[in-house]
Order: sequence, then structure tokens, then C-alpha cells
Amino acid sequence: MSAVYGTGYINSQEITIDCGLTSRYAAHWTPVGAFREIVRNWQDGIIEANKPYRHQIWVKWRENENEIVYKATKRSEHQCLGYIRWSRFRGLGTVDVMNRGAILQPWHLGMGNTGNLDTDRRLGPANVLNASYGEGLKIALLVLMREPQGHAVRCVCRNIWWTFYFKEEKLVAKATRTAPASSIYSIYRDADRETHTPGCFLLPHTEASSEFVQFFIDGTGYGEKGLEARREVTREEFKRWTKAALFLQQFDDDQIVKTPRGDLIIDPEYSGCLYLNGFLLDKPTIGNSASVTGKTLNFGYNLTLGTTNRERQYTAPVSIESIGIYFIWDYAILQKKDLVETLDRLLDSEDPEYADVASADTWMLSHRNIMDSLKDYLLKQCKGTWYHEAAEKSENTRFEYIVQALGYKPRELRGTYWKLLRQAGFRTAAEQEQKEKISQESSLAPVPDNVFARTMNRLVLAGLKSCAQTANICAFFVKGNSSRLDMLYYDHAQVLKIKEKWLTIAGAAVELGMPESIPMYYLLFHSARRLLADTIQQMPLDRFSEGGRNSYQNRRQAISKVDQRILEYTQIKKGLKYTYRKSRKLDRLKIAWDPTAG
Repeated sequence: MSAVYGTGYINSQEITIDCGLTSRYAAHWTPVGAFREIVRNWQDGIIEANKPYRHQIWVKWRENENEIVYKATKRSEHQCLGYIRWSRFRGLGTVDVMNRGAILQPWHLGMGNTGNLDTDRRLGPANVLNASYGEGLKIALLVLMREPQGHAVRCVCRNIWWTFYFKEEKLVAKATRTAPASSIYSIYRDADRETHTPGCFLLPHTEASSEFVQFFIDGTGYGEKGLEARREVTREEFKRWTKAALFLQQFDDDQIVKTPRGDLIIDPEYSGCLYLNGFLLDKPTIGNSASVTGKTLNFGYNLTLGTTNRERQYTAPVSIESIGIYFIWDYAILQKKDLVETLDRLLDSEDPEYADVASADTWMLSHRNIMDSLKDYLLKQCKGTWYHEAAEKSENTRFEYIVQALGYKPRELRGTYWKLLRQAGFRTAAEQEQKEKISQESSLAPVPDNVFARTMNRLVLAGLKSCAQTANICAFFVKGNSSRLDMLYYDHAQVLKIKEKWLTIAGAAVELGMPESIPMYYLLFHSARRLLADTIQQMPLDRFSEGGRNSYQNRRQAISKVDQRILEYTQIKKGLKYTYRKSRKLDRLKIAWDPTAG
């Protein structure tokens, strides 16, 4: 028999249509993805048939031991516009999906006859109307029927029963004309009588419109050879399927944050789920991410931007996923202040890297609410913490001492996170913090007129002149003891400020942990060496990138040159002996060198 493709419907008692799909088509599709397409077509059909905008449709959920029902109504009315239901019908778990005011035409079941696929991939208010079902619906029926699902799929529209089965591994649909359609609900009223439990069904016993489409998914189906047993739909299976549509879920207020740009789903059960306009993209599994980045999603998201690829796996274009997520965060972080702590953790995580904060240095920077919340959290709520990048610690061997001297606890931030914060104007570098602590201690301290102080001053100046990188540094001793820092090097001005306590034997001995009774020249050597080595270690590492050698090696050599200059001076001072004799005819100065001094 044949079908008429035009303005009419079916003018024969029975027809068979090749749907143009083999049983292996869209092999990666899951039952959840298949149910998503059924629900999407159901929702779009209701909207088109009743003409209100999307927000005027209200879906109510009810559940008992025998049924789970999602019923669509207008907010201002109680008339049922359609429903999605799981029930234990005649002892088998059955799903039926009904649209009032809809119709299924034969040409809707042929591939390539459903209009613009790019429009169909929006997974939102698509141009897949009640009179034009999308390609996704046919793939969904195929997926639910093939193994390992093995469910039966049937449909009734007006007085036509559609039966779907595989013929030579191809999906076909057989339409059979029946008596004029009466109430579809009468089927369930009859079942109600059979069970002798009046009122066990949640749907009202009202007459159905003559214009409706109703799909059944259950364990009783027809194949090429007639009636055959299939697998029923269990209650647990149906609940997994319903995750395909966000409006079929029930969330507590603390499980989801709704924003004008989409939703942030906090409920751990939805971790890793990515929705587009309320419909789930490819369901994540172990080792498989719903994110186009391939990275782990810590939360679930409902995006409102973009389209999907043909397989409904990812958003397109690629960047739209991150852009959409940051738009959501920009609103959500104002509604739920404690989210900033989690965002800080995600940004600082290196293993795993989270898709929630992918390309943060590109897309997050423009979202002021996010950046202001992060900076406020790091600076105000986490007082006493010293933030730094790895390079700051590796390039300054005195880093931990400086942090402890300032009374802070160090926290190393991931490189990309630190870069993001610096671009946003976040400043807590060691040099700046030291400057704030010692800037008030700028008044110069005079060098006392004694051997130790004069020699210390001379050693510091001589040591700085001993290598090219430090030759232009000006050194001063300053007053003040408000901070625990010994000295501070200002690289931009090439100025070294040293606390005046280093000009006294007592002060130097305390800082070095040595007794005051130690020979003076030993104390001078270790004091000057300590101050000059610290200065070199605080200088930018790139100052030592010369001679084709490693910068770290060049810096060590610079410290060695300083040590040698100080050692030579102290050894000479220690080994020289002066004798002065005055007579009437000639004054004599005798200088003797002790060869054992070095």
C-alpha cells in the first residue's frame, strides 16, 4: 500500500513506511538522549498548539506507587495540554507521552523531510512544530527499540495506530486505520476497573481531543512476524530518563541557582551535566565529559547560548560553552555568596582541571562580579595568607623567611589563576608587601665612629662593587624596628636599605645566632656575607642571564665573588700588623704580614 504525501492524511487501511534509518545509526546515542528528543518534541508541540510563550506553560508533577505523571497546563487554566507518564499498565512498566492538538503525518517519518537541521539543533524553542517532527524523534525511537534497550514503541494519532519495528535491520513504521478515536483515557479507565482499585491513576478521566499524538514505550510490541515480547520500562529506568529535561526535575532552593543567563546546578547528583535551554546534552559517563573541553565539570549547568553539534553532544561554537558558564557565574555569585570559596578551589586546581573555569584568563576577566568577589574573598576573608606564584618562591631563596617575618602564612596559587588575578589588578607580591612594611623606616642612620661599624659599612660597599650585577646599587643604613625584616632591596631604584642594628656587635650577633665573644672579624665576615647574599637573591633572576649559562648558575657565581671579596678584606685586616716608631731623625712605619692568615 502507499501513503499520500500532501495535504491529506492516510487514504488506505494500512501502509508501511521506510524511515531511512538502520539499527546501527547514531550508535553513541543513549536512552537518556533518546528520551530527550521525545520530550523536546512533546514540549514544542504543546507550545505551538496552544500559542502561549514558553513561560506560560506549567508542568505539574505527581507520583504514587503505580504512576509518575508530568502534566502540562496553562498557568491560568487547569485543562491538560499533554502529559508524560510512567505507569504499571496491565502489569508492565509503560511510558506514554501525549500531545493534545498535535498530528503525526506520514512524511514526518522519512529522513530529510523535517526542515532545517541547524534550527532543530537549538534544543530550545525549535521550529519542530506539532505538525513537523524532527529528525531526533526518529533516532530516539530507533535507540529505544534496539538492543540493549529492546523496548516496544507504538503511536496513536486520530484513528491511526503506528507500529514501529525493524525489517532487515531498517526501521519501518506501519500505519493501520482503526475505528474513529474515542477517549484515549478510556484505556486506563478499563485498566482501573480490572484492578478493582478505583482512582489509582493520577490523570483525570476526560475526553481527549480528536487531534492528538500519543506514543507508548513498553514491553509489548509488534515485529515483522507479528506480536513479540520486548522489555518493559522500569520505574528506575524512567527516572533516569527524565534527567534529560530540566523542567522535569524537582530541586530544593539550595540545589540550584537560577539566573537570567542560565542555571547553576549545585545538586551533586547533577555534577557534570550540561543542559542547553533546559535539555541535557550527551550524558557524561566515567572517563567521558559533557564539556567540549574534555575536562571535568564540577557543577551542572543550564546554558541559554549556542547550538549543538548534530549528535547533540556539545555546544557550538566551542567558545560558547565557557562564555555561557561565566555569564551564569557572574549572576550566581551575587545570589549565593559562599560560591566564591568553591570557585577559588576550582581555579586553583591543577589535577583535575575543571571545565567550569576553562579559559578563565580569556573569558572570566570581563565579568566584574566574579573578579570583585574573588579579590574580596582572598584579601578580606582570608587575612593572614600570603598569595604567590611558584616562580616567586623558586627565585627567592629567602622567600619563606620574608613571609614569616611579615607574619603571614604562604599559599602558592596555580600559574593561570595567578595570571588572572594579576590582570585584574590583584597585588600581593613579596616586594610590594616588604615595601609597605619598611617604607616608613627611611630615615638614614649615621655610621658610628667605631671599628666594627666602619668596617661593616666598608665591607657592604666593597662587596656590592665586586660583581657587575650589583655594582650600581647604593646601600644605606636606616633607623626603625617596626618590622622584623633585616633589609630591603628596591630593584626599580637600585637602592639597598639595611637596619642599623647590623652596625653593632650585639645586633649582628643576635641576628646570626652567635655569641658576642666571637672574634670581631668572624662576625664581620658572616654579617656582610648574609646581607649581600640576601640582596642578590632578591634581585630579578633575569639580571643574571648572561654568558650563555643558566641564570641560577650565574647568580651563585655572583654570590661567590662577593664572598671572596669580603673574605680577602677580613683576612688582610686580620693578618696585618702595624708598628710605628718615632725618632728625632726619622719616623718609621712597619707593616708585617702573617702568612698563616691566608
